[in-house]
Amino acid sequence: MIPKRYPKFRNLQAFESVGRLGSFKDAANELNLTPSAISHRITDLEEQLSEPLFEKSGRGATLTAKGRMFLSSVQAVLDQLSAATDKIKHEGVSGKLTVSLYPTIAHRWLIPRLQRFRTKYPEVEIHLQITQKPEDFSSLNIDAAICYANSRIPGHLCDFMVSERLIAVCSSQFLQLNPEIKQPQDIRKSTLIHNTIRPEQWQWWMEQVGIRATHTGDSIFVTSRDAAIDAAAAGLGFALAHIPLVNDELLRKRIISPFDFAIPFDDFGFYLVIPETKTEIPRIMAFRDWILSELKNP
Repeated sequence: MIPKRYPKFRNLQAFESVGRLGSFKDAANELNLTPSAISHRITDLEEQLSEPLFEKSGRGATLTAKGRMFLSSVQAVLDQLSAATDKIKHEGVSGKLTVSLYPTIAHRWLIPRLQRFRTKYPEVEIHLQITQKPEDFSSLNIDAAICYANSRIPGHLCDFMVSERLIAVCSSQFLQLNPEIKQPQDIRKSTLIHNTIRPEQWQWWMEQVGIRATHTGDSIFVTSRDAAIDAAAAGLGFALAHIPLVNDELLRKRIISPFDFAIPFDDFGFYLVIPETKTEIPRIMAFRDWILSELKNP
């Protein structure tokens, strides 16, 4: 029996990318290759098939009729290969996974995304431990934590997730009822919502935007970031919120940021932290890989 001569995988990958993107340059960027390398792979594939896959004239990369038919088949094969690879990689990824994290990052970042992890790893039983001290690993039951820190924690695998930028937010209704507020300086007479866990933040923010006068408006005090944001959304005044944790609410216009100031707050940031003693456990490392992939789509 004469063995079949299959097209080279790298050639199929290059063809799929060019066909999908309609551009040799974009495909080169996606695959981290040069446009010349992409062109050579397409030529190699066309020579093996004895058929042109792209039109030779015109701008961009226009598929021929046979090229369009072949692209559909190649994409189906690559999808099947990807699914089979995922199935093998995820085999044995099961069991209880306990993650410790702050309320705000749980409610405003992780939980809205968590169904994607559950779809990918249905055999993992997720336990979220919501706490103001996620960095406390004294409990041996904690597999991973999302901590707020300014350095890596010895004895742990630490992945930097995101830094924070402070913005002043309120509701659109509140701004309509207070038309005199047009620039940051105007909020010194407005109602400010203070998070008592970080009482210094309003003073610091006002200094950063050049407000030197004392705040003379009303104040409301709450004991969490979430409560401050909820109070602002309810039209009670201005709160300080943290990008990117409120990106979804800004997009939905539950809150608005009327000033063009997003100020990095200190040198802290969020880290995914895993004890080095647990870095060989498949479900924990699967969670880490998923978190890192989600960070590419904030």
